[in-house]
Amino acid sequence: MLINLTISLNYSAINPKVIYNMKKILFTFFILTSLNSNSQSLNFRAQGKYYTAKENYESRNYDDAIKAINESKELLGGSNYQLQYLHVMAAYKAGKYKEAQIEMNRYFNILDRKEQPKGFSKTVEELTYDETKELTKLIDPIDSNVANQIKEKKRKEEEESKIAEAVKHFKLINCDNDDCLAGTIWVNGKVKCYCDGKGYVIYLNNRYTCKYCKGTGKRDEKVRANCSSCKGKGEIYKYDGDVYLSDYEIEEILRNHKKEIDYYIKN
Repeated sequence: MLINLTISLNYSAINPKVIYNMKKILFTFFILTSLNSNSQSLNFRAQGKYYTAKENYESRNYDDAIKAINESKELLGGSNYQLQYLHVMAAYKAGKYKEAQIEMNRYFNILDRKEQPKGFSKTVEELTYDETKELTKLIDPIDSNVANQIKEKKRKEEEESKIAEAVKHFKLINCDNDDCLAGTIWVNGKVKCYCDGKGYVIYLNNRYTCKYCKGTGKRDEKVRANCSSCKGKGEIYKYDGDVYLSDYEIEEILRNHKKEIDYYIKN
């Protein structure tokens, strides 16, 4: 926009206060024009992020959709119905139920005018009836999943606390297998036969199948093998804590937390 100013009076005759006020008005005009132009630019960029988010959502790239949504909100300096709808849907599909719940609450805050919406230009389509219905139908599933996640988080914390205490109450004792001696037990095994492992013998130039190994080259004999109870170590871990643990829980703790158990045994 061009502003033509024609001053027919002698410049030196103009009141300095008038000149100052004219400059002030022109400066304010250009500043407001610049701000409006910048605001429109940010709005268009925010719309671009919104459409990127929609494409990612439709492609099931929910995390990328959420990222683009947040970038759009930042450019707008707020949110609106379209962004909140998409944010809730993407977070729900991504399994981020707490985030979906927070964004659902923000949607209703905008609806109740507790937060002023930052709208796009008229080129962005409004939410349809079906989309609004789809959103509201997620209220109960989202709340239910959030409650379940809180419950599961609490269960895991209690389990971790239980394990952290349990590892302090193990000790090493002699193997409880009565047949175990220093980590080994007698078992039925196979050893090299008296026929030198050939499976036959030569007698008077005749070849005969070995009667001890029946031609296999190996005979039965008791041998020492690692004890299955203590894995050949002669000692086993025993839980001696006050809190009850099932055999399965003890096995899982020994399998996954042996370093911590050994640390407390040594210290």
